[in-house]
Amino acid sequence: MATIDVAVKLAPRSLVVSLDLGTYGSGYAFKTMGSSGQVRMHEDWPDSPEGLKGPKTRSAILYKGRVPIAWGHTAIRTLLRLSPADQASGNYTMLTNFKLTLQDKRHAAKLPAGLSPEQVIADYLTFLRKYVLEQLAKEVGAAMARLENIQWCLTVPAIWSEGSKALMRTAAVRAGLIRTADSEALTIILEPEAAALHALEHQAPPLVPGMSVMVLDVGGGTADVTVHNCEERGGRCVLAESTRAMGGLCGSVFVDNNFRELYREAVGAAAFDAWSSQYPASLQQVMEK
Repeated sequence: MATIDVAVKLAPRSLVVSLDLGTYGSGYAFKTMGSSGQVRMHEDWPDSPEGLKGPKTRSAILYKGRVPIAWGHTAIRTLLRLSPADQASGNYTMLTNFKLTLQDKRHAAKLPAGLSPEQVIADYLTFLRKYVLEQLAKEVGAAMARLENIQWCLTVPAIWSEGSKALMRTAAVRAGLIRTADSEALTIILEPEAAALHALEHQAPPLVPGMSVMVLDVGGGTADVTVHNCEERGGRCVLAESTRAMGGLCGSVFVDNNFRELYREAVGAAAFDAWSSQYPASLQQVMEK
């Protein structure tokens, strides 16, 4: 059985930065190596809706033609501020839920000509990388906030195939996070296993050998279920895989998709398609509410 342990092997770098690229929202957290301080999360994202402050921005990216011009909450705000003429021009494309396409092409969004799902993720990660480095420079200083000092950790759903993980590494190379796809500066971590390790370190009362842990990770795109047994090895409590991870593409964005289809049926397919293509900001406003 596979085991997971808090003593994850990492390259000797000054900072560990974890990126959570989610289907609906994305964020990051970091910790300086060797410090006893807590993991620090970022909660002050540009253009966050009023009263909504939290650890994630939107996994959204706005293109003008094939050029990405805005991301996160800013992408939503930029789209909503476009003039009716710009909306109807067909030059702007808002992309969300693009993470799903790495695992299942059936959920691929309509992309601008010449763009692949991998490139869209790379474009988003490029925005995120630049933003993270800017914020880290303010937090820990520009000298430490350099790529050569950072160990990146990127979380992915437990049900993802090895092929999907490889595509994520390729996107990370294109985004400038790492130089080569096999770089040890990027560690791919399964989302529910990261949650299980957090429970191992911080659960109250603590986990002890003989206990079993089930993690239900229901996100925007996927729902994952993992079960681990707590075992004592070398005087430490570690988690051993009890059963193979299970899950499916049944996260919250599929509720949004079903609402959109219900709306389309109610007003008529022809009218809905004409309205949503000519005035995408209006559709976005409806979906945001």
